[in-house]
Amino acid sequence: MKQLKKIYLIAGVTTILTGNALAVETLNSNATVTVNNAFTLAESAAMTFGTIRASADTAGTVTASLTLPADGSAGTVTAATPASSNIVVITGGTPASFAITNAAPFTTLTLTLPAAAIDLVTPGGDAQFTVDSFNAVVSSGPNDGDAYNSGTPNLRTDASGAVSFDVGATLITDATTPGSNYEDGTYTGSYTVQVDY
Repeated sequence: MKQLKKIYLIAGVTTILTGNALAVETLNSNATVTVNNAFTLAESAAMTFGTIRASADTAGTVTASLTLPADGSAGTVTAATPASSNIVVITGGTPASFAITNAAPFTTLTLTLPAAAIDLVTPGGDAQFTVDSFNAVVSSGPNDGDAYNSGTPNLRTDASGAVSFDVGATLITDATTPGSNYEDGTYTGSYTVQVDY
């Protein structure tokens, strides 16, 4: 009988030691994510059609136009014959330049340019210009040199989340039969460029 009791005692001790080895600890932790949908859009250079000699049709609605390509190539003038309205380039212009930074890397952005014409005016002047046919060329990033395609957006950022683009347009003389011709001075108007994911 003594031997049988000893066996039971040893088995009991073994069971207790195994139970201690299976102790469980729990800890609550947190998971986080930071959302940054913002990015920086800045104008590097303003659009300028340069310096021109211009005349408006003060007896009718004939217009002349100056196209400023977004790729930086030389502008072209279109005028009626006879030239009741005309543009002669004295100093060539340059397209506007815009830079995007702090965006998501390798991400395609959508660019929206003005769909309607804007007016360029000077204080005290009667004749004015309109600007329309805005267009853009991607000037950095994976699609550098490509014309921007609004149907299939191709304004794509690089590894640092940056991309730039240039904007051109067409300048048109006054078609409203102004009472007087263009005065010397700077003609100014504003437009909006929108970029989003």
